[in-house]
Amino acid sequence: MSVTKRLISGSAASWAQIAVGIVTQIAIVPIYLNYWSVKTYGLWLAIQAIITFLSMLDFGHQQYLGFEFLRIGNENRRLLSKYLWSGISVGFCISLVQIALIVILLFSGALPYLLGEAGTTDTQMLDEAGIVLLFQIVTYLIVISISGLITR
Repeated sequence: MSVTKRLISGSAASWAQIAVGIVTQIAIVPIYLNYWSVKTYGLWLAIQAIITFLSMLDFGHQQYLGFEFLRIGNENRRLLSKYLWSGISVGFCISLVQIALIVILLFSGALPYLLGEAGTTDTQMLDEAGIVLLFQIVTYLIVISISGLITR
């Protein structure tokens, strides 16, 4: 595949991903607000912000590998394989660090401060937020960190 075709296909895939993300976010907000209170939705947004912050390093690593895959192309499958498996290993290690950070947040009692709920008496909501946060990061490990590299 020529450099031009790889550039066009990579750009098209990136723009399609951005478009799907925008449409999804616009469509899903009214659904959330229909079933959740404003406080619950705000907590959900805080959880998503924490996940986004924690996954920045992994996202940067994934972007780097994606560009390397485009640069290498299909000509050198051995090098592609080397990058893929080393990328999976690094992505897995990054994800383990992310999981460890969330577990530390849960057991240290810092999560309510991070969510802006330090003075709340609703401990059940905070416990559920911690569980959701943990599930989100584990799902990120399985669906995005490792599977995302394989599908590239």
